[in-house]
Order: sequence, then C-alpha cells, then structure tokens
Amino acid sequence: MFGRGVRLKGRDFSLKRSERLSGVHPKGIGFLETLSIFSINGDYLAAFKKMLANEGALEEWEEFPIPLQYSLFDTEKPKLDTIRLPAGLHFGDQPAFPAAALDDPKFYPVIDLRPRLQMVSSKPSDAEVILEKQARQIKDFAPLDLLDWDAIYAELLIWKQARGFHNLLIGRVALRGILEEGRYTLQAPKELLTLGNFADLPRLQDIALTILKQYAERFYQRKRAEWEGKNLTYMLLDKSDENMRPAILADGQPGYVVKVDRKAKSLDGQESLVEAVRNLVAVGDELYRADAKALPNVYFDRNLYQPLFAAGFWKGPEFKRTSQIKTVPVALNEGEARLPLKLREFIQGDPGTLGQRRLYLLRNQSRGKGIGFFEAGGFYPDFILWVVDGEQQRVVFIDPKGLAMLKPNDFSNPKIQLYRTLQAIPGLQHPDREVDAFIIADKSFEETQRQFGALNHTREEFTQHHILFPQDRDFPKHLIG
Repeated sequence: MFGRGVRLKGRDFSLKRSERLSGVHPKGIGFLETLSIFSINGDYLAAFKKMLANEGALEEWEEFPIPLQYSLFDTEKPKLDTIRLPAGLHFGDQPAFPAAALDDPKFYPVIDLRPRLQMVSSKPSDAEVILEKQARQIKDFAPLDLLDWDAIYAELLIWKQARGFHNLLIGRVALRGILEEGRYTLQAPKELLTLGNFADLPRLQDIALTILKQYAERFYQRKRAEWEGKNLTYMLLDKSDENMRPAILADGQPGYVVKVDRKAKSLDGQESLVEAVRNLVAVGDELYRADAKALPNVYFDRNLYQPLFAAGFWKGPEFKRTSQIKTVPVALNEGEARLPLKLREFIQGDPGTLGQRRLYLLRNQSRGKGIGFFEAGGFYPDFILWVVDGEQQRVVFIDPKGLAMLKPNDFSNPKIQLYRTLQAIPGLQHPDREVDAFIIADKSFEETQRQFGALNHTREEFTQHHILFPQDRDFPKHLIG
C-alpha cells in the first residue's frame, strides 16, 4: 500500500512520542510526530484502519483478558432447553432449488461504488467525504444485450462452487431478470457506468457480476435460514454452546477482551483508569459479584455467566456511555443493559413473585453464534429467558431494541410477529415447553406511539402484539408468564 515504510524513532531511540516521555520538549514536536495516511481508494484504507484498530494502534489502549465465571450454572446445574438444528442436519445436503426473484426490496443487495476520500491521522480528527447519493440502473446506461452472458454465467458457477452453495441452481433467465427488473440498489457516479467505447464494457460487466453475486448470496442465505427455522428443535444447553462462549481468550478460556484508554482517569479521578481496572481484575470478586465501579457492567445473579459488560454507567435513571472502554464482544447498549437491571429490580422488589420457579437469563449472540430467525429477516433477539417450574420450561426471546428501525404502523412485521412464528414451528411443540417472544420498547408509550406512527393504537394493543414498555414497573410479569 505504501511506497515507503514509516518508523518513529523517538528521543534516544525510545520509539515513543514525546507525550509519553517526561521532561520539556521542543514546541511543535507533537505535530511532527503525527502520522497521516491518505488514500483515494477507500477499500484499501478501510482494511488498513481495521488492522490498526484490531492492534490498538490508532489509539493507545491496554488490553485485559476477563475470563467468564459460571457460578450459577455450575451450582444449580439447570437442564435448560435451547433451540438449535438437530445434529447432522445441514442445509447444504438438502435438494437443489433454483434462484428466483425476491419480492421484498429489503433483501435487495446494495452496491456502493462511489469514490471516497479518506484520511487517517494519529490525532482523533478522522474525516471522510462521500460524493453524491443517487440510485442508478445498469440498463439505463447500456443495453443488457451488450453484456457477455456466457462469461457471466460461467463466472457465477465458479463462484457458487467456491462459496459452497452446491444446491443452488442458477439459470440464465433468472440472472438477466434481476438486472432487467432492477432488484438491486446501485450507488455509482455516471462516469463509471457510461460507455464511451467497447473498451468500457469489461468495467460494466464487472459491476453486473458484483450485483448478481450479492443477490445470489442474499437469496441463498434467506432460503437457508427459512429452512433452518422450520427444522429447529429443543436441545440441552451446556457450556460448549456458542451462546455460553461470547469470545475465546488466548489461553482457550471463554471470556471478554476489555480495552482501556491509557490516558483516561478513573471515575473518582484519583488514579488512571488503567490502574483502576488492573486493581479490579487482580481482586476479581467485585467484578463477578456486583456492579463494578471501574468497569461498566450489570450484575444480575440469575444471568448464566458473569460478568455482563455494558457500554456505559448508570447514574440514577440516566445511562452515560463511555468511549474510554471497549469490549470484545461488544458490550450491552442502554436498552440491552436496562433489561437485566429491570429484572433484578423487579425480583428484589417482590422476592415471592417467582414462588418455586427459577429464572435464568442469557445474552443471545449475533449471527454465527446465536439463535436467529430468518423469517424475521435474520433476526437475533438480544436475550433468552428461561422460567423453570419443575419439568415445565418457558423459553422467551427478548429484544430491547425498540421499534425505531421498523416500518411505521406495521404490526405484521415478522420481528413483531416472532411469537406467532415460534409457536407454529413443529419441532418446538412440546407439552412441557412454552416458547414466546417480546420486543421491549426503548421509549415511553407516548413516544413509541409517535415514533411508530401508531397514535390510534392503545397500550393494550401494543401489549397484545408482545411489545412492552420498561417504564411499566410490572412489565417483567409478561416475560415470566
């Protein structure tokens, strides 16, 4: 990427910037120590930025591996049913099916070929300029007959095999129909699509291939997840489940990687944040038994592992995000952190509310590890709640993201209707099992009404559609059942 390598020597070959060294330094030396990188091709710079971020080189961070503890799971040894595909059952082994047109525009691929000018500096003043935003169609710039469809077809067959999509049948007519019917969104400057002469055709053909590959990818993944949803069944949860192992540390243990800004001060300002976290990790007990003061976490004794990190601290009813601490995997946002907190407050406020029942909570990981439901658009609810009463189990999927990203006033949205979808899956029908799903609004009822464009709908109607409001003190009752 670079014509020359760059290395900061530092005073006395210390390899450090002046701000990390004691003593008096020449005026303006900080500017000379600033490394700036410019790129016209944004893809190269994006990859480079990602590498720097992973290595902690863009800013100075100290990493702390935090292993998980499973005290509740190990002590009570609950026999909890999670939802997975039966062992040995794979979508790739199913009968072949043809690629076809998707009628839902939200599944159409989005290809952005607009040039970007990016700058990366060791100072926190990153900038990006993006050119005009306008959707375009290839057919508006050139007849599709000019494309070499034999070459496109052959390339897609090779790509399909490389991706492992062995049971996807790709037909020439279907491929052409995707471009003719505009089943994609293309952001690109006119100059990139305009044909000046026949030498420009390969460029247009490459763009067409990119569109068709992304479309085929989305189509296959949708079909796979639809099939998986219909074949889900109950399986006993153990510590080898991906949901119980959010990340794997260097020593092979499940845990988190916490990154702390070396320049930050602790909350009380008496010491550096790094030192406060180091002391917290060394002692250990507070991190696994309470809301820690140095690291933002939500302690809920019914969570299946500890700790459960948050992206900020609670100060009374207000959530204060912090940019000085990062975690892998990503910490709970405000809405997500509110759920275990509200469950804790509810149970502590009425200890007898559960009776003989036992409650367990687990964060559901995202794609690749967690439990998703494709009929809801690749939907991965944030939490799984179990309510166990003897041999009876209630398994509840909970998503506290609210309704902001959903189509207004549409209670038929698959994410809202997930509770109905779950109750219709054959493999989940069991006399001793109840499966349910809820969305927790991230705003008050009145604000949600306005945001969702549903001013004519009552609170009872929202509740009937399994949409709850955390401002209602007894909303956990609906979850517990």
